[in-house]
Amino acid sequence: VYKSSMDCLVKTFRHEGMRGLQKGLFPAILKESSKNIFRLGLYDPILNAMHPLNYPGEASTAPAWKRMIAGATCGAMGAISANPFELIKTRLQSHSSNGPAVGNQYAYKGTFSALRTIITNDGFATLYRGSVISIARSMFGSAANLTTYSLLKDHARTNWGAQDGVMLDMMSSLVSAFVSVVVMNPMDVVRIRLYNRSSQSTSQTTLQSCRNILTTEGPLAFYKGFSTHFMRIGPHFTLTFVFLGMLKRHLIEGSSTLQSSSNSSAVILHSKDESPAASSSSPSSSTPSLAAGVIARREEQI
Repeated sequence: VYKSSMDCLVKTFRHEGMRGLQKGLFPAILKESSKNIFRLGLYDPILNAMHPLNYPGEASTAPAWKRMIAGATCGAMGAISANPFELIKTRLQSHSSNGPAVGNQYAYKGTFSALRTIITNDGFATLYRGSVISIARSMFGSAANLTTYSLLKDHARTNWGAQDGVMLDMMSSLVSAFVSVVVMNPMDVVRIRLYNRSSQSTSQTTLQSCRNILTTEGPLAFYKGFSTHFMRIGPHFTLTFVFLGMLKRHLIEGSSTLQSSSNSSAVILHSKDESPAASSSSPSSSTPSLAAGVIARREEQI
């Protein structure tokens, strides 16, 4: 039906207009929100629990295997929470009222209509069809993505003297996006086939789908849609990690400023109550503050 990714875009726009290109937008937002709460929100806390930092903002020295475990754990949790929305998004996007149709057609009116119809007709378990391959995809994909991004960024800061900023976030995220697509695309092909099958279809298991694709279409079929996948993942990861990096740096700067002001107030009050000799020997004055650690780290980078 479609010769290439560009052919699909052109035909979809020709037959369905701009609205056809934006099908499944709402469940896509729900999917990304529910997934990234775990995938991005828990990665740093899990990694820091396994390999603690000396101070906030430090370039982590955690080995790759720890980063992969943290990424895979977050990815599995995100896949479980996002699978129902991913299934609905796939079915909404596959439906075509005017143009060429691919796979089974589901005439859902919207996201919540799809939820009701699936649960009523096929049962709640149908929302988790393909969840095994989805969890595996997210575990391997998140491990590859988050490990590549964090390793490349920390290596650049430590060994190349790169400054932690937007440009470093962009370059690291683009490289990690490419690695993620290489790892995830075969599982994406299998997962979409499972999502788009009807409840009456036989051979719905992951292994049967893999065997069927391999024997009937060949190994290269697992990389169908690679360029489109990267066109989606590349900008998505770049924007996500750039904004996430900006937020982290803002929070670290805010906490260091607050710590500096509180330390200054403590020194002033302490100097009024004690002699200079006593205050100079005080443990609180000899202990480096959070702000001092952050400032020292930035001076090293510069």
